[in-house]
Amino acid sequence: MRDSVRVGGARGFHEGHSDLNVVCFLRSLSVEELGRLAPVVKWWCVEQREPAPLFFTEDELKHAADVFAIEILDMKHGRRVLYGADAVATIEVPMNLHRVQIEHDLRTTLLKLRHIICALREIRRN
Repeated sequence: MRDSVRVGGARGFHEGHSDLNVVCFLRSLSVEELGRLAPVVKWWCVEQREPAPLFFTEDELKHAADVFAIEILDMKHGRRVLYGADAVATIEVPMNLHRVQIEHDLRTTLLKLRHIICALREIRRN
């Protein structure tokens, strides 16, 4: 593992209330490398009851900044380096893509809501 960063919402981490969301930057995302991490991930998720860490190479996350613009911006505002360098600090987030991502998320949510309404109406009929 190269670097590890705890990330949180824009309002920060609150002991006892917030999940510990961790982003790990690896040199390689090979099956072998991920396999070596499996016992630690199991301990973290099962015994500690925390969400699974996110695994990226630094280049991968940098190139995904246009797709995960909001998430990366959130990471940049509420983070703490746990190990290694602050790999999140160097990521440039294209600010013009926020509207596109928000519109995508809202439209996706609207589609899901329509499906739920249809399913509930069918349940009420039966």
